[in-house]
Amino acid sequence: MPRALSSRLKNWDYSRPGHYFITICTYKHNRFLAKIINGQVILSSVGQIAFEEISKTIHFHPEILSLGWVIMPNHLHWLISIPVETPRGASLQGNPVSQIITHTHKNHPDFFNKLNQKSKQIIPLIINQFKSSVTRRCRQNNLLFAWQSGYYDEIINSPKRLFIVQKYIKNNPKNWEKDNLY
Repeated sequence: MPRALSSRLKNWDYSRPGHYFITICTYKHNRFLAKIINGQVILSSVGQIAFEEISKTIHFHPEILSLGWVIMPNHLHWLISIPVETPRGASLQGNPVSQIITHTHKNHPDFFNKLNQKSKQIIPLIINQFKSSVTRRCRQNNLLFAWQSGYYDEIINSPKRLFIVQKYIKNNPKNWEKDNLY
């Protein structure tokens, strides 16, 4: 089966300061993570693991700020901010992985080196670690679970859009039956 093309922006550095709205879906949109009852999220065992792993990720990655997240039955939304200055005080502007992939053909001599740098950027690294941790813990507990490959992201470009996304995340459980992933 062919793999879906990445939705990542080719010339964007995902370690760059900004706000990132991430959506991660379960395999074939199976409702592994939770149930919604009267607008309230009731986490499954898998959803509880996802909750714990988000909390660990936030704790162990002080270079990001979590501006909100919600676990839904078959997906989760997470609003991550990379500040101009990290909480540790190190500027992200001099980050060695901030080079942008400009050579997109696999026969170019720098293609795999640049691809490796891209995969080490903050957002892809954190999301891949999170997904791997949830999957590993589910397997250890003999829980049936799988993620859809990849994830969706939106780079928030205005305070108004940031407000709309935060409100969307907060109200997502109440609007579950209207959600296009329902």
